[in-house]
Amino acid sequence: MKNAITIMILAALLPVPFAVATSTFPAGTREVLFEGSFTLENHKGSTRADILAGYGYFPMDNIEVGAVASFRKTEWDSAWGINSIWGIGGFGEYNIETGGAWLPFAGMRLMVLDGNDSNDTAINATVMLGVKLMMTRSAALSIGAYYDIASKKIYIIDGKPDDTNLTGKAGFRVFF
Repeated sequence: MKNAITIMILAALLPVPFAVATSTFPAGTREVLFEGSFTLENHKGSTRADILAGYGYFPMDNIEVGAVASFRKTEWDSAWGINSIWGIGGFGEYNIETGGAWLPFAGMRLMVLDGNDSNDTAINATVMLGVKLMMTRSAALSIGAYYDIASKKIYIIDGKPDDTNLTGKAGFRVFF
């Protein structure tokens, strides 16, 4: 069974370099995105899942604005020490035309993060740099580096609370 699944995934990825892709997103294009990260073992010795969903709109060619919602679960590496954190916010993104299937992007995200208690709310700004691999004209895989700056020390870096964090995230995007 595992071999069959592996073969199906590889077969799906083979046409990627030859995919008919677009290197520009014209004004009026919309996007649904799903991205996240998964850490098998954090500083507490447990797993962490960080997922995000969003909806974007391109008011101008290659420039996108949108809204996002996130959820982090299972002993998130947070100085708050709680098990789940919700987030809501907005983002802006610029896509760099390349003429090929690889499409670099840069952007910013501003979110409000909230946990279980009344005193565990923070503002989080994120700078994003990444690349989208256009599988078709309407679907892409994305990978990027995300640098977070929070209004409180909500991250654990080298065992100590910090207000900044650098992570890698992967995602799937659909354009229509």
